Order: sequence, then C-alpha cells, then structure tokens
Amino acid sequence: MSRIPIKDLKELANKNGQDIVIVFGADTDGHTTHVATWGRSIELCDRAARWGNSMKKQLGWPESLTKAEPSRVRKLQAKIKELEAQLEKVNP
Repeated sequence: MSRIPIKDLKELANKNGQDIVIVFGADTDGHTTHVATWGRSIELCDRAARWGNSMKKQLGWPESLTKAEPSRVRKLQAKIKELEAQLEKVNP
C-alpha cells in the first residue's frame, strides 16, 4: 500500500467543510496499515497528529512510529528556537 497523500486529506476536508481529517488505511489482510492526518491550522494539525499517534498506539504499532509530528509544527518549533537564540543575543 502506498502512503496516503496529505493533499488528498486537505481536499477531503475542504470538500466536506472539516477542520481535521484522520484517515486509516489497510490492505485486505491487515498486514499493511497507514494513518494520515491533516489539520486546517497549525494547532489543529498538531491535534490531528496526536490523535493519529494515539490511534497507532491502540493498533499496536511500534512506539517509534507513534511520535509523528507534522512538518508545519516542526518548522514552527525551529523558528521559535531561532527567535529565542536571537533574543538571547540582544538580552543576555
């Protein structure tokens, strides 16, 4: 099974007026599963990812695969660290 494109989740959300979409996919024998999440804002994106991670835990996925963070959240966290470092230089 291929990955579920996030753009498809966004399209589904926009088509149906939703702010969060979580999709679970599996092959016919259940050996290959996939969870994809999308949220309209960074906050909702993070919430969807946490719910998706919880779903994966309930499904018995390995712990290492239950810590997904959306790229938008990672970018925001990196920007915050960058700004904090700049602020520290100005106000030591």
